[in-house]
Amino acid sequence: MRNFKEEEIDEASLPREKFTEKEFFDSFNAYVETLKAQGERIQASTLEMGEPTLHGTVLDLQVPNKTIRDEVHREEAKLLGFLRKSLSNYDISLNIIENEEIIHKIRVTPDEKFARLVELNPLLQDFKRTLDLKLVF
Repeated sequence: MRNFKEEEIDEASLPREKFTEKEFFDSFNAYVETLKAQGERIQASTLEMGEPTLHGTVLDLQVPNKTIRDEVHREEAKLLGFLRKSLSNYDISLNIIENEEIIHKIRVTPDEKFARLVELNPLLQDFKRTLDLKLVF
């Protein structure tokens, strides 16, 4: 029987390279896409549901309720591992914040979804009006 020793990692020796906010969110989105590719759609959706903001090396992720917070917490180690490795910065941390206001931003009805699309591209409303379209979902 072999005796395996756990290697102690000197945290001071881990990389702490600077990164831009764009690089951070590119990496965050790449992680979400990786989850989707692996069939982990619920976890990906959970991360997309939150509203991420970056403050230095701290990712604040706002989520609508405790259930989603618990789901993100379960994914935390893998998410941080991915971000730290891809950005070569082991100071990155995650702060999960419950914010019930987010639930109101989730579009459920077809009208809410269309309204969101119009926010993104106002020409859709003109298109609908000009062609007198009655959109049924």
